[in-house]
Amino acid sequence: MNLNYTLAGVLVILLIAFIRYYRVTFRNACPSCRQAHSIDRRPRPTAVKVFLFYLPTKSYICLACLKRFIRISL
Repeated sequence: MNLNYTLAGVLVILLIAFIRYYRVTFRNACPSCRQAHSIDRRPRPTAVKVFLFYLPTKSYICLACLKRFIRISL
């Protein structure tokens, strides 16, 4: 029982760290600086390929503020 709680805690911490590193958005603009013309497409990270394989995601980097974000296109 304690192993399940420990595993769940580790997964929550990894999810929070992932969201802090990669911002998630539904728009084609940077969520930090709202620039739409200065974004560049990047390959999806391995964590996104493994855990979010069922979502149509695209990974970007903003060249104006150098923030990484993932766009979910539903």
